[in-house]
Amino acid sequence: MKKYYFRLNAWMLLVSMLFVASCSNDDNVTKPDNPNPQGEVTEFYSETVNKMIEENIALVRQNGYAELVIPASLYPKDMVKLPAADMETMDIVLKAGYTAFVNGGAVRDCVLGKELHDVDFSTNATPDELVAVVPNSHKTQAGNITIAQAEHEGGIRTDMVPYQGMDIRLKGLPGMPDSEYYGQEYSKNLIDDSFSRDLTINSLYYDYKTGDIIDYHGGLYDLREHIIRTPVEPNLAFTIDPQSMLRAVRFAARYDFTVEENTAQAIRDNLTKVEEIKPALRRFVVMKGFCDKCAFRTYQYNVEYGVLGYLAPMLKDYIGNAEYEDYLKSVFDYVDAQKGMTADLAYCILFMPPVMKELGDQEPTVENITAAFDKLEQGSGQDKLFWLEDYRFTKKDPMLIWRNYRAMINDATLKDAALVSSIRKEYTFKSSLLLLNAMAQRDASLKKYADEWNKEKPSATDLTSMENKYTATDGETLTGTMEYTLIIPDGATVTLENVGIMNQIDCRGSAKIILANGSTNIITNDEGYGSAVYTTADKTLTISGEGTLYALGGQEGAGIGGNGDIVIENGTIIAYGGEYGAGIGSEMYSLCGNITISGGEIIAVGGTQSAGIGSGQDGECGNILIKSTVTKVAVNAGEECDAHIGAGVGGSVGKVTIEDESKVTYDAEDL
Repeated sequence: MKKYYFRLNAWMLLVSMLFVASCSNDDNVTKPDNPNPQGEVTEFYSETVNKMIEENIALVRQNGYAELVIPASLYPKDMVKLPAADMETMDIVLKAGYTAFVNGGAVRDCVLGKELHDVDFSTNATPDELVAVVPNSHKTQAGNITIAQAEHEGGIRTDMVPYQGMDIRLKGLPGMPDSEYYGQEYSKNLIDDSFSRDLTINSLYYDYKTGDIIDYHGGLYDLREHIIRTPVEPNLAFTIDPQSMLRAVRFAARYDFTVEENTAQAIRDNLTKVEEIKPALRRFVVMKGFCDKCAFRTYQYNVEYGVLGYLAPMLKDYIGNAEYEDYLKSVFDYVDAQKGMTADLAYCILFMPPVMKELGDQEPTVENITAAFDKLEQGSGQDKLFWLEDYRFTKKDPMLIWRNYRAMINDATLKDAALVSSIRKEYTFKSSLLLLNAMAQRDASLKKYADEWNKEKPSATDLTSMENKYTATDGETLTGTMEYTLIIPDGATVTLENVGIMNQIDCRGSAKIILANGSTNIITNDEGYGSAVYTTADKTLTISGEGTLYALGGQEGAGIGGNGDIVIENGTIIAYGGEYGAGIGSEMYSLCGNITISGGEIIAVGGTQSAGIGSGQDGECGNILIKSTVTKVAVNAGEECDAHIGAGVGGSVGKVTIEDESKVTYDAEDL
C-alpha cells in the first residue's frame, strides 16, 4: 500500500485546496434575493400555485406524503434554464424510452430564480441501461450508489441517477407508500426516490418531458415559508443518513431558514451519529457551509444546534464569549465581503484565538504552530473534526496561513526580500493576506503591515472565480482552484502557480506548461473519465519549471497522456494512471505518441494492467527516451502488469531507451 501514499496525500491536499471551488458547485451558494414567506405572491408563487401548495401541505401532514404537480403553464416559461449538454443527454434518455426528472438542488434554485451550474437528473433506467444508450458515458460512484455519467466536450459531465429504492427501515411505517423496491438499491418509482432525499426543499423534481414540477413532501411550501424539514420522521432520517443532520444546519444557515421544531430537536438528540460519517466527509460538509457567503451565520447555526460544540470541543471556552464572537463576526464579514472565504481560511479564523494563545511567544514556525494545535486538540479530545491520522495535507493549510500571518506582521520579515518573495509564492498567501486585512480592520497597529503586503499583488489569473471551463491564453500565469476543465489552446505557454483542478487539463494542440518555482500544482480527474493532463494527437506537450505537478488520472485515463507526444524537461512530476491508464503515456484502448524525459524528478505509477511509463491496457505508445540528464525516475507498473516502462496488458510500445539505468528505479514500495 505504500506506493499509493503520494496519490492519497495529493488527493487530500487538492480536496483542501478545492473546498472553495466546490462551495460554488453542487448546491449553488447564493442566498435567495426575494424570499417568499407567508404565502406572498411572487413570480413563481402565484395565487393559483399558492392555493395548490396549501391544499397539498394539508394532505402531506395528514397522510405522510401527497403528490403535487405544478404544470408548466402555471409558472414563467423562462424560469428553468438548463445547460445544453444536460438537455442533450436527457433527450437521448427519453428517446430510449426512459424517464428524465431534474432533481434536488437544481429545481430548488430554479424556484428561487438562480442560475444553474450543476444539474443531475433521475431516471427509471439502471446504470447499465444508461451506458448502453448514452454515448461517451460510464458508470461511477456517487456516495454509496452507482450512477452513470455522460462526458461532454470541455470536461462537462452530466450525472444520470437511477431512482433510489427506499431504505428497508421505512417499510410498513405510517405514511409510507407501498413499493416492491424497499431495501433495494434502485427503484422504478419516482416517489420511492423522493424518500431518499435529505430535505424536503431538495426533494423536488422537474419533469423534463412535460415541464411539470413535482413535489411529494411539501418542499415547495417549506421553501416558500423558509422551513428546513426532512421528508421522513427526523430521528429516523438522521439514523438512516447522519450526514443529513449537518446538511440541514448548513442549508438553514445559508438561506437563513428556520429548522422545524422536531427536526431541530432530532439534530441535538442524534449528534453522536456523526461518528458514523467518515472524518474527511464530515469535515467537508461542515466547513463547506462557511463558504456560503454567510460565514458568521453559519457559525451561529452550528452553535445553536450543538454541531460546533460537539465536533470542536477545543472551542468550548470560546463559544458564547462576546469578545470571541465579535472577533468572528468582523473577520468573517470582511472576508465574505471580499468573496474570499475558503474552508481552510474559515477553519483558521475559528481556531486562531486558542492556537495563538497556546503558541505564545514561540517562533511562529509551521512546526511550532502544529505542535500548539496538536496539544490543544489532544487535550480537548477534539478528534471529531480532525483525526490525527486524517489531516496530513488538509490541516497543513491553516498552519501555513497562521505561519504567514504571524510572519507578515513582523518588521524583520519586511526587511528580508527573500522571505517576502517566498511568502508571496505560497498558495495560501491570498488567504493569509485576507486574514491580515481583516485583522487590520480591528487593530490599527496592523494597518502598516497590511499596506505593505497589499503592494505588488500577484497578477496571475485566479481560477477560483471560474464558474465554467476556462481557456488560458499564451503567456498567462494561473493560480487558484476550480472543478472545471482548463483548456490550453494550440501554441500556448501557460505557467501554473499553485493550481488545483479537480478535473482535467485539456491541451488542444502543442502546448507548454511551466511549473512556477516552489509551487505545488494538483490535477486530479479521479472522479472523472480520461487523463488528468490530456495531450492531442500529432501535437506535443512540454512540461518544465522548478515546481511540482501531481497528475491523477481518471477512469481509463493516464496521469499525463492521451494521444500526443510528451516532453518533460524539468520539475517534480508525480503521475498516477487511473484504472487501466498509464502513469505517463496512453489511455486504455488509445494510441499516444513519443515520450521524452530529459530532466526533473519523476514518479510514475500505472493503473490496473498498465505501465508506469508507456501504454495503458490495450493501448499503444510510441518511442520512450529517458535521457541521462534526468535527476531520477521511479516507476511502478499497475496491478496485473509486469512492465514498469513499456506496454500495458494487451498493449504495445515502440523503442525504449534509458541512457543511464542508475537513475531509474522500479517497483519501489516506498512510492
